[in-house]
Amino acid sequence: MADEIAALPVWVRRADGSQVPFEADCICQSLYAAAESLGSTSAFVIRELTDAVLHFLGQADFEAVVTTAQLAEQVEKIVRELGQPALARRYAELQQHPAERGDGQVTIPCTLAPIPFVQACLDAYSCNAVFSADVAAALGEGLLVLRPGVSAAPASLTTLVLDTPRLAELPWWLALDDWRACGGDAWIVESPEWLCNAQTHPSLTPHLCDHLLSLPMIADRPVELHLNIAEPPPWALAHQVRPLFTSLEDDFMSRERAVLLDSLLERWKTLQAPRVPALAWHLNADSFRDENQRRQLKELVRLALQARPIRFVFDRPRAAIALAEGLERKTPGVLIEVGLDLAHFADRSDVAGDGARFLQKLPSLAASPSARPGRSAGTCARCPARRRSSARSCWNVRRPSSIRSAWLKWSARSPARAWRTVRCRSISPCRFCKR
Repeated sequence: MADEIAALPVWVRRADGSQVPFEADCICQSLYAAAESLGSTSAFVIRELTDAVLHFLGQADFEAVVTTAQLAEQVEKIVRELGQPALARRYAELQQHPAERGDGQVTIPCTLAPIPFVQACLDAYSCNAVFSADVAAALGEGLLVLRPGVSAAPASLTTLVLDTPRLAELPWWLALDDWRACGGDAWIVESPEWLCNAQTHPSLTPHLCDHLLSLPMIADRPVELHLNIAEPPPWALAHQVRPLFTSLEDDFMSRERAVLLDSLLERWKTLQAPRVPALAWHLNADSFRDENQRRQLKELVRLALQARPIRFVFDRPRAAIALAEGLERKTPGVLIEVGLDLAHFADRSDVAGDGARFLQKLPSLAASPSARPGRSAGTCARCPARRRSSARSCWNVRRPSSIRSAWLKWSARSPARAWRTVRCRSISPCRFCKR
């Protein structure tokens, strides 16, 4: 697969002479538009056909920069040889004379209650204005599942990593307005103990604990605290080069961070509130060698066995610090999460619960444009601000309960879902344009 991707064209020259990067999703969308104009079609079948087209395109002998006419000719030829002459003919016609996009009108029953009616309107808007036609079809087929709230607020982030130093500012609650504007159904606070430095007043510790513990109530959303990360964050003063740095000062800072963690854990254990921040305790080699960290780890394991909201994260050497599914320090926000209903996919007639066929067809579903951060992830992904940002994605595959585990190799997390997380390296360009 990697060799086939490397053999695909890198640039495409348009009719006006401009060059644009090669986008496989454009082929998928064009084929879907042609199939849709011929009648009912399946988004997954078109995705499989696109994979076959890309396979043969990787074997074609193109010039350094292929033209759109050459690319369309090759796609038409491949689709015809794959046994779809009507689709190939319609694809060629649309390349010569693109069809005008319809008004996208939808019908919503007026008999619905006000809240379901508004939700139906938002869902219809998302399918027609935010997502492309093939994505909307995959949602309609039940292959894709969106996290709740995406249609209601398509311009807001799903998960947001907060700017931790702002919690130490006075007044600190002014930062809440900026964080709420970015959105985020869940907030993550990373390494608050690294706010303790040589310039910090000792009275910061109790105030910082109050800020962290009250944040879920004030923000009215889940908050997770990532603690005990050995590698200092970029904003930490201890991470900056200091000409008079001494080991004595380093020991003092380590003790101050340990004091803050102890104070925070003690108050967290006895906290009686409707919303309590969850803890993500990071583990490294010092977690088992250092006596103080071993004591903290034992207490946290005891609390985790009592069903307290605690999870443990392993920080591996030379690996990015994992903050959440699809999140690290360089990616402070999740724009959208798309789920694959694997159980529904296994029940399709062309899979019929067969394990070998399931694994054969799963890559096409995982590589569908609806589950990748590109042009087809949303119409507004084409805005100039979005192109200046860098988006990446990752898969978190979870075993469907209806599939035999003998041939399904990934670990079980929750039944029948695999979630795709689209991560953005910068927060401001992630907002959908207002066009």
